[in-house]
Amino acid sequence: MISVSVVIPTVGRACLVEAIGSVLQQSVPILEVIVVADTVDDLELSTSEQVRVLRCGPGLGAPGARQVGVDAARGDMIALLDDDDLWHPFKIEAQLLRLGSNPTEVSIASCACAVRREDGHEKLLPRSPIDPLQDIAQYLYTYSLHRSGPANGFVQTSSLLFPRHLALEVPLDEKRDAVHDESTWLLAVRSKYPHARIEQLADPYVVYRVGSNSLSNNAFTSVDRYIDWGRQYLRGASARTRGDYYLTSPVAAAVSAGSVAGLLRAVRAGFRHGSPGVWAVLYAVAKLGALMTRTARRP
Repeated sequence: MISVSVVIPTVGRACLVEAIGSVLQQSVPILEVIVVADTVDDLELSTSEQVRVLRCGPGLGAPGARQVGVDAARGDMIALLDDDDLWHPFKIEAQLLRLGSNPTEVSIASCACAVRREDGHEKLLPRSPIDPLQDIAQYLYTYSLHRSGPANGFVQTSSLLFPRHLALEVPLDEKRDAVHDESTWLLAVRSKYPHARIEQLADPYVVYRVGSNSLSNNAFTSVDRYIDWGRQYLRGASARTRGDYYLTSPVAAAVSAGSVAGLLRAVRAGFRHGSPGVWAVLYAVAKLGALMTRTARRP
């Protein structure tokens, strides 16, 4: 029987208990829940024997903490969960069924997410799942028009299930300072294994919570680091994908940081290093207008 280890990096937030609870309620047995504490603070934890705590850091960062958990895991498969996200009870069962009779081959399971804001509003992402062998950069960063509007593709960390050996051969923290955890690792896996499949379920088996306390929502990274990431990791991507990336991801970082200058640098990079499509251009123009309005209203 295939065994599953769940790795949860944490800095000690109170929502950790709820995240662990969603793992312990899975419809299939979970071998262990490895909580990797990137903090010296005490943790509020479940008393289940399946839960064990490892210490790292403090300040190691989420990719490094996840790899600490992978290295210590005993399961055949690794499932990742951030400490502020939640799983549907059938998440792991559905993904194992999708991967088929030999899930420990080079394949990765994902699923859609219900992206939940602090005010309770939810939206379903992605609007279209990735095809198993689709070009990852093209899927994630080409800003395309779907039935419900324009958007990029979406693969979120808490949705991932994969063979443990894959993260030993291609470590999750190999590029620890990269600004995009998921896509940096997925691109590295596909580089090493060109035929690695990504099986993304259309059903939202993950609640991805985004709010003011979400680590993924903090504008702690400069716009220039997003631009540099694109120049390093998207060199082999199409001109359209490169252009769309610069006019969406670094632009969003600039908006979060409240930087008109950063947004303009991102737009210049998009036209210098790529050929953005019309939807990405419209996105950047809309964000620029909103940011300039917000800046003008400041006292």
